[in-house]
Amino acid sequence: MSLMKKRILSEKQRAAARANGRRSRGIATAAGRARVRDANLRHGLLSQSEEIVLTALGESPEDFERLRRGAHEQFPLAGKSHPELVDSLAAAMWRLDRIGRRQEEVGIQQALDVLNDRGWTISETSALESLRAEERARREVHRLLNQLMKIEKANKKRV
Repeated sequence: MSLMKKRILSEKQRAAARANGRRSRGIATAAGRARVRDANLRHGLLSQSEEIVLTALGESPEDFERLRRGAHEQFPLAGKSHPELVDSLAAAMWRLDRIGRRQEEVGIQQALDVLNDRGWTISETSALESLRAEERARREVHRLLNQLMKIEKANKKRV
């Protein structure tokens, strides 16, 4: 038995709740569903599929492949025993570079200043979000580098 008193709704409140419920059924149009599906392609920082993001953002898959091959050349022993780690390192490094490119293109602080000058009340959420993404990418690169260096060291001792 609940100690909370049950709230009694009037007929007018029930009708309003039913009307609101009918309106909130999610995305109704194909364009809206596509917009949600492609939301991560705006900046590519959260997407898991590098191939899709590269082409969608106009980046060069060949450059990414060169970076990936370079990472495998840098860590040859780890690349043989743990190729997925080396691939993850290449993807994390590419994302970190992408963040830098996007920050240069957009000029986050400058855009916020312009909007604030025009009287828009805008939070610095997008700027902070970008900085957090950059920090996450940096931590991921460092974590992967440390892991690969340990694997390389252990493999060199065995050889």
